[in-house]
Amino acid sequence: MKPCTQPEQRLMAGPSTTSRFVESPFTAVYTATDLVLAKRGDVLLELSKDGTAAGTLLVSSHVLALASPVFDAMFNGSFTEGQDVSAASPKKIALPDDDPKSIVLFCRLVHMQTKDLVHEPSFEELADLAIVCDKYHCTESMRSWLRVWITKKLASPKARNFEKLIFVTYVCDLPKEFEEVTLAAMRDRAQLGRMYSMTHGSDYIPLQIVGE
Repeated sequence: MKPCTQPEQRLMAGPSTTSRFVESPFTAVYTATDLVLAKRGDVLLELSKDGTAAGTLLVSSHVLALASPVFDAMFNGSFTEGQDVSAASPKKIALPDDDPKSIVLFCRLVHMQTKDLVHEPSFEELADLAIVCDKYHCTESMRSWLRVWITKKLASPKARNFEKLIFVTYVCDLPKEFEEVTLAAMRDRAQLGRMYSMTHGSDYIPLQIVGE
């Protein structure tokens, strides 16, 4: 795969660095550090993983506000994050609790920076993205992409971690896809997999749903 170029420019001059969390072709593209997703961006998102800096994203507060009511309230309400936001001096906002790969993917999609989107996310990456969608109430912005990726993965019901799609479709409120995924899992898999995998190690999905 060719390395990212424009408009994902490096924020700082110097030798190119590689992603800190490269695990797959998809990950290699979507976790590059210090990216410019909006040339006249007014917000600098600071990403981290387990307490270690994972790069920054220069983004537009207006784009994020349109994509997420949570970001809308942050930038257009009384929160300190929304005060004195300008392209001349981008506001730094740390996101220590968010998966950096998922934040990069979300920001790329809503900023229409999709020319390098040639690899679909893994089951685990979709589950991580679902958590971001739930936290920032941005499922509507991601819905079309989620449906495309889920439809592709429905062709491989025996794949490892396929059961994570139950988590994704439930958390992202995709009833049609939830029905298709659960039917495929029951029809084509000898066993659904570990409970931890199916719930993605969280309490987002009620255990009674899994039991049924």
